[in-house]
Amino acid sequence: MSADKSFRGTLLALQNKTRRDPESYVDEFRTQLQHFDAVAKSLLGSGANFDQASNPQFLAVMQFVCNVGYCYPEESARLPQLLVDLLEAGKGSIRPDGRLALVNCLILLRNKNLAPVELTMPVFFGLLQSRDKTLRKVILSHIVNDVRRINLPGAKEGSAKVNRHIQSFLFKVMEDDDAVQARCALTIMIDLYRRQLWCNDRTVQVIATACFSRHTLILRMALHFFMMQMPKFSSVGSDSDSDEQDPGRIISRLKHKLKHKAKTGKRERVLKHKVDGLKKRFDEDWRADRAKERQLVDPVRLLQDPQGFAERLLAKLHKTAERFEVRLLMMSVLARVVSEHELLLLGVFPLMERYLEPSQLHSTTVLSLASTCVHPMVPPDALESFVRTIADRFVNDRSDQDSITIGINTIREICKRQPLAMNAELLNDLVGYKQRRGERGIIMAARSLLQLYREVNPELLAPKLRGS
Repeated sequence: MSADKSFRGTLLALQNKTRRDPESYVDEFRTQLQHFDAVAKSLLGSGANFDQASNPQFLAVMQFVCNVGYCYPEESARLPQLLVDLLEAGKGSIRPDGRLALVNCLILLRNKNLAPVELTMPVFFGLLQSRDKTLRKVILSHIVNDVRRINLPGAKEGSAKVNRHIQSFLFKVMEDDDAVQARCALTIMIDLYRRQLWCNDRTVQVIATACFSRHTLILRMALHFFMMQMPKFSSVGSDSDSDEQDPGRIISRLKHKLKHKAKTGKRERVLKHKVDGLKKRFDEDWRADRAKERQLVDPVRLLQDPQGFAERLLAKLHKTAERFEVRLLMMSVLARVVSEHELLLLGVFPLMERYLEPSQLHSTTVLSLASTCVHPMVPPDALESFVRTIADRFVNDRSDQDSITIGINTIREICKRQPLAMNAELLNDLVGYKQRRGERGIIMAARSLLQLYREVNPELLAPKLRGS
């Protein structure tokens, strides 16, 4: 072990000297490169079964030649392909730490523009299939940082071509719809959109195709994107990261830990101090994220074919077997698209009628989405039966006060957007609820509906209700 440390220390000293004066240490570099080449070829023949413990000298030599390779670009031209061959040959037998060392060296060569992106991207995405969370984070972080570096002002000539190649590769991965690779590609594109690097209609169009994926995780990520809920890269890198980033879970663990100890005043003060610090940090991060999101272009506006997208999403909603939370998310995206582009999508109202029950969970959310889908271009005939359904299920003598209030307010919001959706008989019935005693919420809702039609269409009201 001491010999290995001494060897690594010697190489680190040689690395420092080589960087300062490359011309004086050409022979030393070539010697180490030949040594690395010979050992790598022997490992390729044996299946590349090595790691940090069994081959520390080989990994030290590899790190040396990759760190100073940019000083000798001609001699280092074959390094990237050799590293890729080692990764491909040892895909099933290589140890995690050895594989991570190879990936870090390949990333180093890519950052020095010694490895072309055409060579590295397929290898990195193939390695994302592994169950090594650290490796996945390293690869995803590198790809995001690589795109950031390419898009910086004053980037080298040819960066636009590299940028297009990365885009085309990620788009092709999304088309293949592999459970792991497509999710990672979607994570990268959403993070780059959030950073305002790939904030264009082409990126939005590719992410829109993920809304029809057969994988629930990919589907939910794409739907959250169109709801302007773009998580940070660190919170979507793996399945368990969201738990680690959730302040509520952290606080629960801290309180749970205190239950198994004797409660003292000092321990409670320490717990309170930690909880307050977590809440403060979370609030600051949340406000910073909201400020950044306000600067982004709403991806719904960049859809190239909003009508086609909405129709496909509605068709998927009719036949999907996803959980209700996912269906509600799909309805939310659909409502945003219809409202933003004022689309004629009449099938959305019969779909939402399924969930219009006062006992239905999130029924108020469904009512809100239904009113969002209404705009002046919607034919009144398509809304009359929908308004009648809301009145029959929410506004009746058997309903409680909250249901009646919500029903009348929803009808008022729909009629505010399309006044012709109401008929005189139903309007006068609803306005009659202003006579209810002791139920202030219902009275205010009925009066607001009355005031609306006094302004937009007083002919539907009874003469005594039209006012002056």
